[in-house]
Formats: sequence, C-alpha cells, structure tokens
Amino acid sequence: MKPSGIQCVLLDDGLSGVADLAEGYKWHDQLTVSPTKRIVRIEFVAQNILLDLVPSMQCEVNPSTIGNILAAFTDQFQASITASAGDAEVVGFKSVACYRTGLDITTSGTTEEIESSLLDAWNQYKERGNLRFEHKALNDYLVRIVLRIAGQCKKPVQFHTGIT
Repeated sequence: MKPSGIQCVLLDDGLSGVADLAEGYKWHDQLTVSPTKRIVRIEFVAQNILLDLVPSMQCEVNPSTIGNILAAFTDQFQASITASAGDAEVVGFKSVACYRTGLDITTSGTTEEIESSLLDAWNQYKERGNLRFEHKALNDYLVRIVLRIAGQCKKPVQFHTGIT
C-alpha cells in the first residue's frame, strides 16, 4: 500500500463470527508505515460481557433477577470501555445502534425500560441461540455510557448508520 500513501489502518475488529476468515488487526502492520489501530465496536463488547456474566452469576434471567444482572453488566461494561479508552492501541469506538434502532439516541431512559430491553435481548438469545442487541432502550443506554467515557478520554465515537 506504500504507493497509495496510506499511513496507517484503523480497524473495527468487532465483527463477530469471522475469526477464522480474517486476520487480527496487527497483521495489517505489514502493509503500512505506522501501526494499525483498533476501533472498538461497543455492541460486540457488551454482548460478550453479558454472555460471560450470566453463567457466572448462576441465576435464572427473569424479571426478579434482571436488576442485579443489569447492575453487574453495567459495571463490567463501563470498566471494559474505560480500559479500552486508556489503551494506546484503541483510537475510538463504533456503535451500530443507529443502524439497528435509529438515529434518535435518547439522552435518558428509565431503569425499567433498560431492564426490560436487557431481558428481551436475553430471551431472544435463548430462543435463537444468537445474542444481538437490537433493543432501543438498551442500545441507547450503551451509547450514553460510551459517549460519557469517550468524551472524558477524548476518543471519537463513530455511528454506523447502514446503507439504504
């Protein structure tokens, strides 16, 4: 890529299900003068946290436990995003919330709405075998968390809006 003048590559490495089809982000260093950097896809991080968290809590996911699950999930998500924001390999964050639930990200949401969305996401996972955050209250909640942390750390956030 030297003739193209491309200095470095910034890669969203959160595309699930392609680990055996794609190289890791550092592989691309051989193509440019400067090292490749990561863009963290927030929904991918959040989904993986939930998938790891629920079995570790050893409880059923239902309306009576979702509050505790949301609290633990939020703590772990914030910690992960904060760690990524402080990582020199990470140059920013990316969300697909707009693609999934629209551009009108709300500036607030009730705990009940977020709990209900998280419970719905988990129930869909149990039915389909595939966890996909496509619930407005939950997606907006994740975006608000990331915007706060990214703003504090002066990292950009990219919104994937899809192609129509």
